[in-house]
Amino acid sequence: MQSLSPEPRKHQNLFKVAYRHFPGRLLSTAIGVSFLSTPLLHNFFRDSGIDSLFVRILLIGVVIITVPLIVIYLLTLLRAVKIRKRLEGKAELREEIRIADIETVKEQQKVDEREEILTQKAERIDLNTQIAKQAKEDERWDMLHERLRIQEERNDEQDRQQLLRDGELIRMRKEDQLKDHYKTLFDRYLRNSQGEETSQAVADGLISIPEIWLTEQPEIQKDPGLMESLKPYNKR
Repeated sequence: MQSLSPEPRKHQNLFKVAYRHFPGRLLSTAIGVSFLSTPLLHNFFRDSGIDSLFVRILLIGVVIITVPLIVIYLLTLLRAVKIRKRLEGKAELREEIRIADIETVKEQQKVDEREEILTQKAERIDLNTQIAKQAKEDERWDMLHERLRIQEERNDEQDRQQLLRDGELIRMRKEDQLKDHYKTLFDRYLRNSQGEETSQAVADGLISIPEIWLTEQPEIQKDPGLMESLKPYNKR
């Protein structure tokens, strides 16, 4: 692999470096100190023949601000070479780290590619074995599903037969209850109708119990549908 190398960098302009790293706080301190020389500057400008107070104040302000600014900028300009070297050193270090990271990533990609190739080869080698194993597994599951299907069919048939038996048992119980109801009504009618002409005929099975009498019974009044269910037993 061809190694990456940092690209040659152009040196920054010293004036721009001095400007970007100009110590603003130091300037404020220097201006504050320069204010102490205000009386001296005032006397100097007055002795120099400047009679206007406004002009003297204006010149004092210019000197107090300009002189510290120029001096500090020149000092910063002298330090600009060292500042530029320090900045370029940091930039070169960051570039070397970036290049090292790129090379590491590329090496890792190659390792991953080799591992992927080996994995694919291993998968191709095991493919036939996996196919055979899967075929056996599918056959086993098919047999299991078939047994389950047969068992479910048997269970369904058993459930159906049980439902039929339960239905028949319920029907027989209902018939027995209806017979018991009818026998109770039959005995009550004979007991309450002794001496009447129809009583003996009903007892002999020649005629049915009169429906008018049945509708007056508490059981029928409580459950009118019982009348319809008792009709087959009351037919003659």
